[in-house]
Amino acid sequence: MSKGFNYRPFVVLAVLLAGWHWALGLHHVESDTLAPPGKVVAELGRLILDGTVLVAARQTLLATLLGLAAGSFLGTLIGLISGLAQPVALAIRGPVEVLRPLPAIALVPLMTITFGLGLAMEVYVIIFAVIWPCIILTQSAVRAVDPRLLEVADVLELSWLARVWKIVLPSVRPRLIVMLRFVGAIALLIAVTVELVSNPWGLGHQMMIAEEGFHPDRMLAYLVVITLMGWCLNWAFVALERHAFTPRLNAN
Repeated sequence: MSKGFNYRPFVVLAVLLAGWHWALGLHHVESDTLAPPGKVVAELGRLILDGTVLVAARQTLLATLLGLAAGSFLGTLIGLISGLAQPVALAIRGPVEVLRPLPAIALVPLMTITFGLGLAMEVYVIIFAVIWPCIILTQSAVRAVDPRLLEVADVLELSWLARVWKIVLPSVRPRLIVMLRFVGAIALLIAVTVELVSNPWGLGHQMMIAEEGFHPDRMLAYLVVITLMGWCLNWAFVALERHAFTPRLNAN
């Protein structure tokens, strides 16, 4: 029997929105920092109609996707190589352990001096934040591959590339997609943070302008857009994860 639609999270969300509206929309609580849901929705509609939110969202989404794509590709490649070659893993262990704890947002001044304000600076900061977890998680996934599969590759005398393409990648594919869900959230977080503190473009910067102008309805409207963007990214990776498991399920 197929599972029914899980309505419980939406019930909780509806209760929270109703409480929010009751407290602010009906003037039971006076607040200069929050706005009732109705005003937030109205402001969001206005921002969509005049195109302001679409321009800002495009900047944030483009930076997120470019940084995520480049950082995850490099991190996965390094993780694959180091996971299969112990000398490489030993060689990069020191740099990885030294640089990984460094907060990516601390690089904003350096990246600003190097690349100036704009998309390139934001993308490079995201790459720095994404690459380290990709290296570590890919290494872990490769080392968890069944040794018997690698023995089959030895028997078939597969080249290194053929071993990776035919044996390793199919084995670690589901775990790599879970990794993408994790680092996708990091990429969006860093993109918005960079825009809040430095980059004069994107949703984060627009939130900062709304906060400085004491427009809580506009600030919360941008926050809603960021939340929806995060949900959409996660949904896309969840759909990809289900697709990755489909061949294995069909094979059984």
